[in-house]
Amino acid sequence: MKRFSALILVLSIVLSVSVGGAICYKYLNPTSSEDGANDNKIDFAWDKVRVAEDYMYPDNFEYIDYAKEVKFDYEQHPLLLEQGFFWCKYDEATNSYIKVDADSPEGAALVDPNKPTIINIHGMLNGGGRYEEMYWFPNHNLPAEELGYDYPVQMIKFWADQGYNVGMYSYNKFADEDSAFFNIEEKMWSIEGPTGIRYATPEGTYVEHVSEYTITEHFAAEWIRATNILPEGFGDKEIRFAAHSMGGQVVMGGTFLLTELASVGQIDKNLLPDRICMEDTFFGTFVPVDVEKGEYTVLGTTDLPCRWSGKKIPSTGECVVEALKDIAANDIVIEYYTYPLSFLWMMIKEDMRQAILRNSVTFMVNPDFTDMAGQHNGIRELYLVSILSEYQASEGMSDADKAKYYASIPTEELKGMVGRYFAMQTGSKTILNNDDTFKELDINTIFKK
Repeated sequence: MKRFSALILVLSIVLSVSVGGAICYKYLNPTSSEDGANDNKIDFAWDKVRVAEDYMYPDNFEYIDYAKEVKFDYEQHPLLLEQGFFWCKYDEATNSYIKVDADSPEGAALVDPNKPTIINIHGMLNGGGRYEEMYWFPNHNLPAEELGYDYPVQMIKFWADQGYNVGMYSYNKFADEDSAFFNIEEKMWSIEGPTGIRYATPEGTYVEHVSEYTITEHFAAEWIRATNILPEGFGDKEIRFAAHSMGGQVVMGGTFLLTELASVGQIDKNLLPDRICMEDTFFGTFVPVDVEKGEYTVLGTTDLPCRWSGKKIPSTGECVVEALKDIAANDIVIEYYTYPLSFLWMMIKEDMRQAILRNSVTFMVNPDFTDMAGQHNGIRELYLVSILSEYQASEGMSDADKAKYYASIPTEELKGMVGRYFAMQTGSKTILNNDDTFKELDINTIFKK
């Protein structure tokens, strides 16, 4: 179908991040078994609630053994050892974090089951064949010294210093499609998109057809393998996924699959996330044709078959929203951050917008402490820095008053805010929350039903 070059150019600006980092490698032989599956599998099955459209589910609700079967061929594609789940380890010599493969004994040893956990998932990365995201805090937003650090710091450290296990999911080589964002999102749901499941190399070329499974399926499989070897008690404390931009598609699809796999006993429900943060998520791009009639043109391929259900999907963006609805229905709280001029917020269909608003806690912020092209990334920085702010409850405190604490809002408090919309009134010029105020607005009156 016709591509809209101007929109692609603008979206490529807001979706891209310039990053650099060290190379790291994946462990080839998980100790739980030769094939990475859990040899001591317990019947974890639970009765999940299913509210998504039929195309999201296979007819018989039967799934392959993800931990055993969904893997890359690392001997044929050694560059993919740099992709997947990793735990973060602090390196005193360089004052920075290195990544340790999550399904290795070394990685598992970094995890304290008595701590809460955050997993960061990056967005689209032009140049991702050469670079990876390591979450360095932009010093121009606020000098590190003003946060109590006397050297450049990664946002990973903010969370580790607040007592969290910190991990990340890297798929940067699959997120490099030369600004053609629709090629990336199609990899999340189908293997039959125009580019299939391919990755970018450091030389700027592509390696084609490297998997029979989608990126979201690899996400689910890797999480199961990683958690299979963690210490007993992991999951008793909160697990949080925080995804930026295109990473929201990875997390929504991956978490949806994890809830399905928990329902058939492949993973304990206790190992699912308790909370998901969507940092200006990419829901696909829908160009209005006739809004009154609900007519839109989708940027990307439509009617692709969903890999795990085998059924045709109307669009990748609608899959994200259906996954979101299903996840929310299963007691996983979702917080969504965007800003008024975000193309990712404006270029979605009205029915999708309503579903997002009603199934998440929406924070309309305006990160004006950076330039416009950086507002998209500024949302991620605003959220990850906010863990440094101690949540201070007080008698008579309204939910709008609580909104300024962002990541520090207790999850049980956040659950009571689902289906509500909080708009920033002051504080947009600074990354710290001490001057932030919010007003709650009624989604039934500010948006078309």
